[in-house]
Amino acid sequence: MNAIGSILNIGFGLILLWLLFFFGWRPYRIDNVREKLFQLRNELFLLAADGAISFDDPAYRMLRERLNAVIRFAHTITLTRSVLFALQADEVPNLRERWLEAVAKLPEKYQEQLIDIDQRASFALAWQVLSGSPILWLVIICYIPKLVMDDWRESKQAKLKVAKDLRVELIEAQAVIKFEREESKAESGRQAIHA
Repeated sequence: MNAIGSILNIGFGLILLWLLFFFGWRPYRIDNVREKLFQLRNELFLLAADGAISFDDPAYRMLRERLNAVIRFAHTITLTRSVLFALQADEVPNLRERWLEAVAKLPEKYQEQLIDIDQRASFALAWQVLSGSPILWLVIICYIPKLVMDDWRESKQAKLKVAKDLRVELIEAQAVIKFEREESKAESGRQAIHA
């Protein structure tokens, strides 16, 4: 195959990957995260409908409004926008702190349920950002070996520290004493046999 044919094949393959990503994977991701958020919103609604918390409770309303907003704008959640939003976080009123204050006023059982719903929504959004960014995939793929190496180094250092803290030389000395006793018993046994 000549060079032009190779370039055309590579170009055609890249176009197909781009089409697959933007017209297949991206809509699937958006629908998937919206479905998870709809389920969480439904769970929150059932919690209030069962009388556990009031529909007028600020903790319920703030979480419901946040879920509704994320469902509506799920298609706009990207790595770039997340980074830009994080850079401007000081200028945005801290809604999470207000929500946590409202949750703190509820009985502990319901606090845990609302925080669990919030955490699962956060996880779904984090997955939305992660799964939609090939750049982030590359960063993670390159970062995993570093994490493994750091973990290996830490475990090796921990083993050395344990060995130092255990005073291995005392254990070795005890083994030598035991060995010498057994040798002396064996020697006296051999002398008894020869005598």
